[in-house]
Amino acid sequence: MIVAERAVGMDEKSKTKKQLISEISVLRQKNEALEEALALIGGDKKSTEKYRLLIENSHDIIYTLNPQGEFTFVSPSWTSLLGHPVSEVVGKPFQKFVHPDDVAACSFFLRKVIDTNQRQAGVEYRVQHFEGSWRWHTSNGAPLKDESGIVISYQGIARDITARKQAEEALKESQQKLADIIDFLPDATFVIDKEEKVIAWNRAMEEMTGINAADMLGKDNYEYSLVFYGERRPLLIDLVLQPDEDIEKRYTRKNRKEMFLEAETYISSFKGKEAFLFGKANILHDSKGNIVGAIESIRDITAARQAQEALKYSEERFSKAFNLSPAPTIISTIDEGRFIDVNDSFLRMLGYTREEMIGRTSAELSVWFDLEHRRSLTRKLLDQGSFQGEAINCRTKTGERRKLLMSSEVIGLKGKKFILAIFYDITEQEKLEAQLRQSQA
Repeated sequence: MIVAERAVGMDEKSKTKKQLISEISVLRQKNEALEEALALIGGDKKSTEKYRLLIENSHDIIYTLNPQGEFTFVSPSWTSLLGHPVSEVVGKPFQKFVHPDDVAACSFFLRKVIDTNQRQAGVEYRVQHFEGSWRWHTSNGAPLKDESGIVISYQGIARDITARKQAEEALKESQQKLADIIDFLPDATFVIDKEEKVIAWNRAMEEMTGINAADMLGKDNYEYSLVFYGERRPLLIDLVLQPDEDIEKRYTRKNRKEMFLEAETYISSFKGKEAFLFGKANILHDSKGNIVGAIESIRDITAARQAQEALKYSEERFSKAFNLSPAPTIISTIDEGRFIDVNDSFLRMLGYTREEMIGRTSAELSVWFDLEHRRSLTRKLLDQGSFQGEAINCRTKTGERRKLLMSSEVIGLKGKKFILAIFYDITEQEKLEAQLRQSQA
């Protein structure tokens, strides 16, 4: 009694005798439960004292249950972690403290320990704090046997994993937000982890490939390349992690940086049609800078590339027609009349070389006898979009005057507007007509 009173603290004179007796009773219950647990463990006095120190100073909760699931002992750490006095726990069934949704898992775990007569590990469950909140715990358990080998009790060690669970939940929420963002990206996008397993496959990717996310998530071994190439091979998402020069040669318009790779590829038969695809891949890191995977977005640029090819073909045909035309033809800027291109017929008509004309203006070369006439025709062209058969006077390189009929229209080249002009030299025709008039006079 004297020892117990000292343990409680003789300086607490404000406490009543009734309060002191109650606290002493609690201490006795703790000691008795501890002695009972140590007796179950067995061992000599020295071992028993060692176990006592371990139990009393452990940050984990050490406890024992009888076969009915009632606590026969809990270590002092129960109070420090969960707030309940030990006296309010011992003798109570574990169901009183465990979350209702987790009772079945705990009962199954306890029964498994007793039935198998073997140590089990890893059950996770929620325990209610004295203040009403819930804490996550994980337990390992082992059977305690009497001298004849019959299981008479259950011994467990519980650890508070609330912080870990909260971190996992926060990570899960963050991953879900990221997944939602990826899912609604307009470009077909997918993500792989560092084991090259698919962990995201968005809606746009489903539409592009015709493969549902459920059928692709978790797949590895270049499963995602089959839909594009019909074979298992690295894509940009793999090449950004592990460069391969031979594979990269199959791509065009490549742009590689330290953690970034973009390129274009041509597929002769993608879902039964030819396709031009543009892809971007980036390496993904965690908060510590460790590589955790990669992400790739793919855009179908087939329509754009086909339009470019058609435009290129059209321009090539126009260029051939332009250069081979017997009619003198030029392309010039609207405002200055700077020569962008001239065909051979125009060069022969005025006596210049290509080098002498390209990049120069008509004013610099004094091609027009009357620059005001050119400005007037330019205004007319802008108002009407085109005109035909306008008579003009031009000067050749040697200064000779030539009478021409000019037809012109505004054309678009590479997003800009220019003047396309075709000329018909009527100089000799007018001379003949003049001579004819003189002979008839």
